[in-house]
Amino acid sequence: MRNKLKHKNLLIIVFLLIPYLAICQIELKGKIKSNTAPVPFANVVLVDSLGVLKSGATTDNNGAYTIKTAKGVYTIKVSLWGYKSWDKKISLENSTVLEDIILASDSKNIEEVVIKGKKRIFEQQMDRLVFNVENSPTASTGNALDALKVAPGLMIQNGSISILGKGSSQVMVNGKLMQMSGDDLVSFLNSIPAGNIKKN
Repeated sequence: MRNKLKHKNLLIIVFLLIPYLAICQIELKGKIKSNTAPVPFANVVLVDSLGVLKSGATTDNNGAYTIKTAKGVYTIKVSLWGYKSWDKKISLENSTVLEDIILASDSKNIEEVVIKGKKRIFEQQMDRLVFNVENSPTASTGNALDALKVAPGLMIQNGSISILGKGSSQVMVNGKLMQMSGDDLVSFLNSIPAGNIKKN
């Protein structure tokens, strides 16, 4: 009888914690633009004072993003290949809608992108976002890790590869799941020339 009571108490505590955690979460919303046009596929992340990634999202076709996080002081960072990176320190106490963030084109990259008769660099499919590395002059000049660093929706920090909004992830090469992580995975990706990658 006593054991059953303990289990009931545990369940009550768990159910009480769930709504409490939901209350602690606030939302940060906004849009990313270049001049007046929306910028899809941009990485929008929040990092703390130590530079640790806390939360993030990728903009949709309308350039909009929604990030769920806890209250606190963060630096919001926006990045996308072909644009200059943008960042700003913000304090979040309640759900907030930021003013539109305007990204400036990175002319060093844009001047090189004149591709005819080939697939787009970014392709939105039903179940995935495809980054055609072979069509990206900048991403194809380094190694596999360099290519992943400019891929939309991906973040690489302390040897860990994560998908924004979904946490850590694993890497597949030619359909085969790589059974390695951390420094081993980073070393492996550093050994693959980006020129050998068709898409990710």
